[in-house]
Amino acid sequence: MARLDRDVASGARAEAVLGRVARREVDLLVGTQMVTKGHDFPGVTLVGVLCADTGLNLPDFRASERTFQLLAQVAGRAGRGDKAGKVLIQTYRPEAPAVVAAALHDYERFYAAEVEESPAGRRMAERRAAWTHDLPQSPAELWGYVVGLDADSRAALLAFCVAQSLNAVRSFERRPGAWAHADDLAAHLKLDMTATWTATAGSYFGRVTKAKIAEAVAEAVSTVAAEGLAGLKKEAMASAAERLLD
Repeated sequence: MARLDRDVASGARAEAVLGRVARREVDLLVGTQMVTKGHDFPGVTLVGVLCADTGLNLPDFRASERTFQLLAQVAGRAGRGDKAGKVLIQTYRPEAPAVVAAALHDYERFYAAEVEESPAGRRMAERRAAWTHDLPQSPAELWGYVVGLDADSRAALLAFCVAQSLNAVRSFERRPGAWAHADDLAAHLKLDMTATWTATAGSYFGRVTKAKIAEAVAEAVSTVAAEGLAGLKKEAMASAAERLLD
């Protein structure tokens, strides 16, 4: 058994502990966030996280995002060799979106929830509140209200209704038809997500597979640029992708 945290292991001492783990001289490693930082130990088959929701209580608007990032990262330490891995998460808030998405190892699910807190998501919430205030409460009065709108207002209402029913988040569920329709709509509307969201190592590249990173770089930069990242470790690849898209 060994311990890895800033109080007992820093610099050369930390490397010594990690060396013992790599040589399989340690069966149990207990530590803080230092344990999660991109270590590649094929022999690790079980990871446990205690009080996984502690970070959600911090006074930081990025608390949920950072909690998910930490849980997803530490989960990735298990099962990196020939044997399958298992991750146990202890939490008082099992329903928290960050915990649920991390348990499912589903970045797209977490991203979809976080979109609601983005600038675009807040604008959608404002428009929803405005239309809820303006629209008649009685279904019988809705048609007369819509007919009475000017052309621009009617188009704005239609656009809002479409936006509320459209889900183009790419998850593990294969929906090529829906994605193709969403892509067509985005192209015709000249949708530019860069106005409200930026892909960085922290917001995207560090949370998806290397294949997804390469796919994004190939689309945004070039296939040659994506191929140039192929030999990098995940963390270095994420940082390089962020620089290429900057």
